[in-house]
Amino acid sequence: NRNMKPGETCEKKEDMEETGNTGKTGNTGNGKVKDESVSRNVSRVGYFRWRGYLCRYIAPVEDCDSIPILAVHGFAASCMQFTGLAEALHFGREKPMPVYALDLIGFGHAEKPPLSITQYVWEQCVKDFLLGVVGRPAVLMGNSIGGYMAQSAAAFLGPDLCRGIVLLNSAGPLLSMEDYQKLLQSSGGTVLERMRKGYGEEAQLPQYAPPPQWLVDFGAWLLLFGLQPNIEGILKSLYPSNPTPVADLALEILRDSKDPFASNVI
Repeated sequence: NRNMKPGETCEKKEDMEETGNTGKTGNTGNGKVKDESVSRNVSRVGYFRWRGYLCRYIAPVEDCDSIPILAVHGFAASCMQFTGLAEALHFGREKPMPVYALDLIGFGHAEKPPLSITQYVWEQCVKDFLLGVVGRPAVLMGNSIGGYMAQSAAAFLGPDLCRGIVLLNSAGPLLSMEDYQKLLQSSGGTVLERMRKGYGEEAQLPQYAPPPQWLVDFGAWLLLFGLQPNIEGILKSLYPSNPTPVADLALEILRDSKDPFASNVI
């Protein structure tokens, strides 16, 4: 419900936040293992419970009255992808702009439960994070498939809570309105419109026949196993103009992909 107050959809964030300026993962000297710290103390790393599952996020160390950005990462990435952006928007502007970002369930340091994880799960995670952690209107930003999540969440939240959308490298064709109308006409309307007409052939929707679950699980594991040795090479092909952070990003993705049930997101 878009009228829900901040905090009503998310459990209270865990008291496990760490800040620092080392930029490394290591022992803090008091027996605790410290998570990656965002450079120059611009952001802090925290954790919150989403529907019972632990998720990591970054948030500004010192908030301000500027409209914040809620950044949503792409497939296989994490909230740490936006630490450089948080620093740039803090030191590179006359008035700093706070940046929040979260690990979507199944990615990064978020839990990877043995569930069927779909775009609807990620969308709800983004909405609840905005309501329960950010707690005020924000600009939603999404990279790659995160752009889809940002748009989906924005459509639910409305202009009172979503003050704008920024899309980075978002996938999908860009059609003119004329071409889009032709596509709708040739396909019989949107999926929702066709569903309202009925079911099956009447709605021009193919009958759903999923493969056996064991085959899906094995295929996902096989694909993940094949991708792991090639992560750095894939990233270099995706970011040819700025390969500097590729090695660190590849290491993070490889580590995250070795968590139990990581293949569920495929």
